[in-house]
Amino acid sequence: MPTTPEPTTAQEAAPAAASREESKPYSIRLNRDDRIRILTLRDAGFTYLEIATMLHVTHDQVQYTCQSQRATPKKARGKTPKLSEEDVDRIIEWISSSKRTRRMPYYKVVHELNLPVGATALARALKKRGYTRCKALRKPPLSDEHKRVRLAWALEHVNWSIEQWNRILWTDETWVTSAFSPDLNPIEAVWNWMKDWIQEQYPNDEQLSYDRLREVVRASWDALPDQFLKDLIDSMQARCEAVIAAEGGHTKY
Repeated sequence: MPTTPEPTTAQEAAPAAASREESKPYSIRLNRDDRIRILTLRDAGFTYLEIATMLHVTHDQVQYTCQSQRATPKKARGKTPKLSEEDVDRIIEWISSSKRTRRMPYYKVVHELNLPVGATALARALKKRGYTRCKALRKPPLSDEHKRVRLAWALEHVNWSIEQWNRILWTDETWVTSAFSPDLNPIEAVWNWMKDWIQEQYPNDEQLSYDRLREVVRASWDALPDQFLKDLIDSMQARCEAVIAAEGGHTKY
């Protein structure tokens, strides 16, 4: 099949470039073929203005194409999706509805609600409403007296055997362990496990009757894994050692 020879002079290039079937509006986005024509004409010696006139494009489009030397245009960025004020209202209401959703990372909120934005955009929208994420403060403040009592208690019990710990009836009363010491009382971890289990199993039961609440709490207690309880008891020596190392201060537990 015969081929058309490439133009070698400006006079030869001009008719070939100008013989386009359709006139292109000046505001249209250039495609790959447009850019190839521009670069070809520029190599042939035509000025920016001459190329723009022949190809029905703007002077700036010709200049940018020639300076960037890119035959393939950059992908156009679509309009960034945004959340309306009504969307944000509904999101805040949903997040505030339970402990589980309040603790949910933003990326999971996006997934759960099938939002048209990412986690960063969600965080930005909530921040405009005054909502920010912060780590919950779980450790109570300790005075010097609290530290002294905690240290004394830990020193007294650090060498207890597993059998001795197993004989303890754990409660959340302060006379069993020193005050301000959830890290020295495994029952705190048990309560947290039960609360999380109830929230997961009954996420929609926000207002329970007294009888229903008793049933749910008993169900969560029965669901406690034996190994979970054993691990808590086994951790008591390490908990005491951590308090001693911290001189009665806070520990990782």
